[in-house]
Amino acid sequence: MQMSNLLFLDIETGGFNKVKDAVCSITLKCKDDMQTWYVKPYGKRYTKKSLEVHGITLEELYTKGIEVKKVIREMNAFIIYNSKDDGMFVGHNLHFDLSFLENFFDENNYNLYDGINYHFYDTMHLALYLRSIGKINPESLKLIDLYKMLFDDGLEKDAHKSDIDVLMTEKVYYKLLEIENGKK
Repeated sequence: MQMSNLLFLDIETGGFNKVKDAVCSITLKCKDDMQTWYVKPYGKRYTKKSLEVHGITLEELYTKGIEVKKVIREMNAFIIYNSKDDGMFVGHNLHFDLSFLENFFDENNYNLYDGINYHFYDTMHLALYLRSIGKINPESLKLIDLYKMLFDDGLEKDAHKSDIDVLMTEKVYYKLLEIENGKK
């Protein structure tokens, strides 16, 4: 598979329950093409703690957000254009993001996996493997901790925003591959 088909993904949510809680923002990146969508509030829950973590306010979602079906159509177009029918999602703790997006799409009669391979790469799993064989020793497997261990550029200070998390995930992914292949 060509590296251009990797679709780096991160979402921010209104909580931890994929059925009850809202999707607040979604970022996808393929090579130099990156898009972030803010989702206009749509009848799902927004917990105070989640809003505090990522810093997105309901006012911001009403102002910058777009309707759910339009987000889905635009995301689907981005995925199809960039994946060339063989793209794969890459993310950190990707199961969480994909479970929310699968539900988000399903509730609106769309299939998240139209035009994309259903396999994916999870940087948290790769880091866990590298830790188990002694190639890395992170403080934790959280994206922010892995990023701080691998890089010293301050990007992590803006963590928990989907666009910043996508950029950090991309850098962590390529660095972990280098470490796995013996290039540190």
